[in-house]
Amino acid sequence: MRACLLKEFILLGHENARPKLYDLCRLSPDSNNIVAISEVIEVDGEKGLLFAARALGEALLADSDFWVGDWELWRFDDLHGPGQAKEILAKVSSTDFVIRHYLQEVAAYERRKSDGASSEKKVPEPVESVVEAILSATERVSRLRRWGNEASPEERAQVGKLLEGEPEVGVLRNVLWCLKGKGLADYDETLLTLVFHEDDEVRYFAGQMFSHHVNPQVRAAGFALLERGDAAVATDLLRLNVTEHDAGRILDALRRSKEEDNHCTVVNLLEMLENGSPWGPAIPLYIYEHSPCMHCREHAVEFLIKNQICPQWVLEEAAFDGSEDIRKMVAEVKA
Repeated sequence: MRACLLKEFILLGHENARPKLYDLCRLSPDSNNIVAISEVIEVDGEKGLLFAARALGEALLADSDFWVGDWELWRFDDLHGPGQAKEILAKVSSTDFVIRHYLQEVAAYERRKSDGASSEKKVPEPVESVVEAILSATERVSRLRRWGNEASPEERAQVGKLLEGEPEVGVLRNVLWCLKGKGLADYDETLLTLVFHEDDEVRYFAGQMFSHHVNPQVRAAGFALLERGDAAVATDLLRLNVTEHDAGRILDALRRSKEEDNHCTVVNLLEMLENGSPWGPAIPLYIYEHSPCMHCREHAVEFLIKNQICPQWVLEEAAFDGSEDIRKMVAEVKA
């Protein structure tokens, strides 16, 4: 939402909004895309595309496990015509090694995508190799997240054994990064203390690992963290552990929270709604009013309309929203 508003300000001629839009741009660890790059490409065209290509190229050079797709190229071509993005980057790549490397990785991604099911299935990395990589790593090992999502419950349990005892923070981070997508099949209450760990990354990834369990202890830990103001980890733990009576309690805590970036919290709230949490309009209205993300706000409005609980004031206000998709959605309702 912030990026969308800044884009509109720039298009209206407010140049002081431009550096603020670029300040929002950062790599998203979950998607390997750049946050707010769509808006940068819209307002700055070729300059925005080059900015994205260099940022992603630098990330590729810094981390051998990092990967890229072709979303930024697709977005530019959507605005300026098919093939334009590659043509622009190809001209620059002859003298810019970072962009050349980025284009090579995009080409490799597109080859993998086009091969599809006909390509030979990649042999999974043995769990012993993963354990060794975790124990010897000095920084985050990016590939572990994908490995954990594809590993068997038994393989994940073997990696989970590294959490026992008092491992170093670096080991904790990589183990939890590996397990956060699917978690451990068996609930282990002795590990639940990790959601209260002093290290932010350990606490955050531990919350994601335990978010797969429906358990009263996980629920209690979620509300304990919510009262402490750690809304992102708390709502992760509560995603599958809320009841119809919890909406007010959650909202009261969120309104007291001083969380600067609530996007993770909002995403968790949306998942609660999608999981069928029997709440009225209070939670989706909170998302609509407080989320910094245009797409999350769109999902909230969609939920309100779909469940026929959308207040009239939202329909009237959203008719002038910065998001074209939200404007179209409410226009269809009012038609």
